Amino acid sequence: MIPRATTNGMISRLSAYSSLHGTRLLQLQDQLSSGIRIKKSSDDPLAFRSINFMQSQLKHLEDSKYVIQEAEGKLNASVSSLTEFQQLLSSAKRLAQEGVQSLSQEERNALALEAEGLLTRMKDLANTRFNGQYLYGGAATDRIPWGFTESQIDGRVMGVSYSGSDQSGESVISPSLSVETLYNGQEIFGPGDRGATIIYGKTGAQVGSGTDTIRSRATLQIRHTLTSYLGASGLAAGTGSPGNDSVIGQAGSHSVKLVDTSGTGTSGTISLNGGPAVAWNNSMTNLEVAGANGEKIFVNTTAIAAGFNANVDLTATGTMSVDGGATTTPIGFAASEIVNDSVSGNLVTINSTNILRTGDDYLEFTGTSNAFQVMDELIRDLRGTRQLDNAQMGAALARRMGELDNMADRVLTAVGLQSTSLEGLDQLKNRNQDLQAETEIRIGDLQNTDFTQAVVELTNEQMLQQFTFMVASQIMNQSLIDFLR
Repeated sequence: MIPRATTNGMISRLSAYSSLHGTRLLQLQDQLSSGIRIKKSSDDPLAFRSINFMQSQLKHLEDSKYVIQEAEGKLNASVSSLTEFQQLLSSAKRLAQEGVQSLSQEERNALALEAEGLLTRMKDLANTRFNGQYLYGGAATDRIPWGFTESQIDGRVMGVSYSGSDQSGESVISPSLSVETLYNGQEIFGPGDRGATIIYGKTGAQVGSGTDTIRSRATLQIRHTLTSYLGASGLAAGTGSPGNDSVIGQAGSHSVKLVDTSGTGTSGTISLNGGPAVAWNNSMTNLEVAGANGEKIFVNTTAIAAGFNANVDLTATGTMSVDGGATTTPIGFAASEIVNDSVSGNLVTINSTNILRTGDDYLEFTGTSNAFQVMDELIRDLRGTRQLDNAQMGAALARRMGELDNMADRVLTAVGLQSTSLEGLDQLKNRNQDLQAETEIRIGDLQNTDFTQAVVELTNEQMLQQFTFMVASQIMNQSLIDFLR
């Protein structure tokens, strides 16, 4: 038996249909007014899940965009600073070239003054910051990478310390991609490969055969300790001899001609290394005798052997020091003697075989100076602090030019690497922008309202709702006779 549809049942169903159509109409009207089709998971669970996933991707792309922009900013700032640094090196080379051609010390002093200005700017550039981070301290971005101090020891160049990190700093674009943006300053401005050790001076000291570890420059101080006269001449060291004689050497290195003109040991003449004869008598305890090349000895002639007329052999000992006399090494007249530097803890090997006199020799450890010390060396050379002759000055300035060229090459290499990174970042940025636009479009396709479709659906829902109302009206208007039929 087929159950009979009651009026109440039909009205109940029509009411449910009307409510459903009303809810759907409200949804469509909201979509049309807001432009958004999906606001919560119940609107379309599958589409809502896809939208959330793509929004997460979009957030990652936004984060990457910020990192890329920050990395570009660091690299652009660094390229600008390094380009200026390279230009300063070129200007310094020009000053060195002019120094070679200069005819007076006054001209070189003017060049040195200009070089000092270049060095000051180089120091500033080496400690360049971008957004609070030091560009040339590697991963150590929060502390000043380069420190500078004036040397307290004669013959030494300025002190330069690097307190940055040996590890470069990177900008992480993604878990699988990072870009080097904060460079290890030592690799750009630091020293190069050690070259030959050079000695300027007149003491007779030569480079030893060992491996030197002192860097940049040092002064080798040769000092006298004791002179002894051999044989039976009666000649002895004067009271002022220790520390004041300028001769150094083993027996046979120097020649003292002693003549007793009185025949009784009371008076005569004495000369050193072919220098002028100096009169003496037996009352002199500290007679100064100068040699042909400016060397000197102080002698005691109170006990000269009567009638002596011959050459007197002598030995003169001394010491070597490279730390301003803080520590000394006795001269052993050997081919390779180690002289330690108590300041740096490093050493130099000296061939002392031919040391003949006291004085200061200037040591140059080529290739071991950083960019700032090379500039300081240039300034000192231009000022003539090492008393070099014209040929030596020309050779020294030529070495400075070569070192400046090497430094410029290293700076340009860094600029090239950073420019390549910038090019890659630019491509990555464009790709990121394309992916952002594509993702936003895909999200919009899923999330945003299709107005044409929404209007059609709204019209249909309105028609269905009107039809429901019409049917309900007919049912509600039925008479008893219509019902009985």
